[in-house]
Amino acid sequence: MENSIQSVQATTPIFLIYSREHNAWWKLGGCGYTRDPREAALYCWDDAYRIVSEANRDARPQDFPAEFFYPAPPPALLEASHLLGDPPTRSC
Repeated sequence: MENSIQSVQATTPIFLIYSREHNAWWKLGGCGYTRDPREAALYCWDDAYRIVSEANRDARPQDFPAEFFYPAPPPALLEASHLLGDPPTRSC
């Protein structure tokens, strides 16, 4: 059972959240923004969906969302982009 749980966690999509309002990526816990995607927090689907839904709750159907999320690059690329700094952080 443990192997199947690890397998699911290893394949769980991870997302970056982008703010059009701030022209920047969200940091961990919604504590600020960064224009450098290497400093952006990594969010699981549930957190990314909740954050973006709440941020866009007052948007009209014809409006482009103020906040949206993207799938993060593959882990190998994320690790390579952080070779000179701290490893990326995750919300889940």
